[in-house]
Parts: sequence; structure tokens; C-alpha cells
Amino acid sequence: MRRASLFAFALVVALIASSALCQPSGLVRVEVLADGTAHVVYTFPTNGSASVDLGLVGLPDPSLLILVRNEKGDTLPYAVNETAGLMTIVALDSSQVTVDYYTSTIVSKISGRWIINFTTPLPATVKLPPNATLSALYVVPTSITAEGQSVVLTYPPGPVVVAYVLPPAIKPPTPSPQAPSGAQTTPPATGAPEVKPSTQGQAGGAQQAPGALLYAAAAIVALAVLAVLLVVRRRGSKEGLSEVDEQILNLLKQSGGGLFQSELTSLVGLPTTTVWRHVRKLESMGLVAVEKRMGRNFVRLTRRP
Repeated sequence: MRRASLFAFALVVALIASSALCQPSGLVRVEVLADGTAHVVYTFPTNGSASVDLGLVGLPDPSLLILVRNEKGDTLPYAVNETAGLMTIVALDSSQVTVDYYTSTIVSKISGRWIINFTTPLPATVKLPPNATLSALYVVPTSITAEGQSVVLTYPPGPVVVAYVLPPAIKPPTPSPQAPSGAQTTPPATGAPEVKPSTQGQAGGAQQAPGALLYAAAAIVALAVLAVLLVVRRRGSKEGLSEVDEQILNLLKQSGGGLFQSELTSLVGLPTTTVWRHVRKLESMGLVAVEKRMGRNFVRLTRRP
């Protein structure tokens, strides 16, 4: 009985050790490209395990090539569980595995900043795009180095969150037109009259261009002066008009162009003498005319201010 207990205990210890050995250890390299796509490369030993469950850094892009190979370069079968974010690899007769894929699920752009966010099962290096500038370190890396024009950060297993910005794109200068490579540049043969291209048309065009510009500028100035005169004329017609004057004119417009003085007085709501004074003022300005109709004063709108 005691031997059986010891055997069972030894078996449990062996299973725990075997499970620990099956856990991959190695390195994952993440290179972020300028468009936000990331190139992910795992390298880890199998520790003699026939299969390995690998936690993924982002989901592999199925439209791009996914490579899973051993140390001999042989392709290994695998299956991806997108829900769990795991890749199960059959690693028979393999001592080391390399997983290579591209993902677009770990980098996002928010308000002009690019943010990298993932959890790594292995020690990881993150290489930013060339000329990228660190904006924020939400998880402190173990080291920060430079590789060419790129910043490289090193992280232990666990979360990785970092923000960076890219410089604005610079448009290349427009190249100046060049003569065709097959154009003849040698002088004419001896004895043949040298024919020079006429520059009269070019000179005339050069002289006409400033003239056309002057005509266009004069037209623009004339239009501007006309617009100013119209504005001034419109404003001048309204100078000296009181609120009552404006009310009388609006009532005449709304009534179709004319009202009897008694009707106008009733609508304005002021004494007859006050309304008549404003009507005579508008008449002197040429805005209204007073006519006699059936022995009553009819105020007619002559023109709008």
C-alpha cells in the first residue's frame, strides 16, 4: 500500500514536470510597419513535447503567408483557435519551432497616435517603424535601444502597451520635364543650312501673358468697384430711415405696394399727424407717392430702398 502511494506521488510529480516542460520558452520579435501591420516571429524550443499550445500576439492575417517550421526547415501542421488566441502546433521530431506571420490586430490609430497593445507569452522585442517617436509608455520596458532609425523596446512576458507618433509624410518634388533620350542634339551636317527654331511665337506668347493678366486684373477691379457702389447705394438709400419709416415701408410692401393713409395709421398704431409726417419724409426721399383716390390719401410705394 505504501509503495502504491509512493508510485502515485512520483507519477503526479512527473506529470507536473512534463507539463512544465511543454510550456514554450524563447523569444518573440514584433516589428511594426508604417501602415500599422506587425510582423511577428516566434522562436522557442519544444523541450521534447509532441505538441505545443502557443499564445498568439494578435491574430494572424489569413490572407498572408503563415509559416510554422522546425529547426530543419520542415513545415509543421498547426491549428489556430481565434477565440482563445492560441496556436496548437504538432512538433513531432522537432527540437525548435519558428512561427512567422503578419497581424493587423495589435496596432490601432487614435487621434493621430499609434497604440500597440498585446500580451506576450514570451520575452518580446518590439521594433517601431523608422523615425517613429515614443509618445507614451503604459508598461515600462526592461530596455530601450536603437536599431538604425527605429526604436527597439524589450519586454518580459505579459502586457505590452506603448504609443508612438509618425512624422508627416513629405511629398516628393515634381521632377522638371526633360528632353527625350532619343532627341537629336548634334549639329547639322556640314554644308546644310542650320535651321533655328523660331522664337517669335514664344516671345509673343510671353508678351501676351502679362497683357492677359492685366486685363483679368482690370476686370476683377471693375467688378469689385461695381459691388462697392451697389452696397454704398443701397446703404445710402437707407440712411436717415427711422424704425417707423421702415415699418411703413414694410407695411406697404406686404399690402401689395399701397395703402390708404387711414389704413396705414391704424396698422402703425401712432397718431395721424405722426404717421403723416413720416409719409411726407418718405415722399421727399422718393420712396413713396401720395395720391388722391375718392377724396382720400393713398400712399403708394414707388421704389424699394
